[in-house]
Amino acid sequence: MFFTSLLLALPFGKEHTTAHKTVPDAVLAVPAAAPVALHQAFDAPVVAAGDGFRTPSVARLVDAHTRVAAFTPRQFPSGAWYAGTVTAPATDAAVTVEANLDTLVHRCVDWTMAGRP
Repeated sequence: MFFTSLLLALPFGKEHTTAHKTVPDAVLAVPAAAPVALHQAFDAPVVAAGDGFRTPSVARLVDAHTRVAAFTPRQFPSGAWYAGTVTAPATDAAVTVEANLDTLVHRCVDWTMAGRP
């Protein structure tokens, strides 16, 4: 319940805007030995594709994680899990695409309960 609530929670300032009940387009759960920022994925502007900015943005995020995980493999002993309304790009074993948010949450809970770093 905690992970689901955390993933569906909205920043305080968003609650009074339009479409404030919108679920996230993408969730990338990255169990890591230490926090790692993936902001470099968006150093350059994202160019809209035929369906807008969502698909290329998700592709950039997943690609950034894949590159960082390949560079520092000890930081990411379990890979990562993705779920979202946007289809994830094909990746190597660094990112596992889950069927839905519930499956992703179960993976996170299992990983946490196993006491992994």
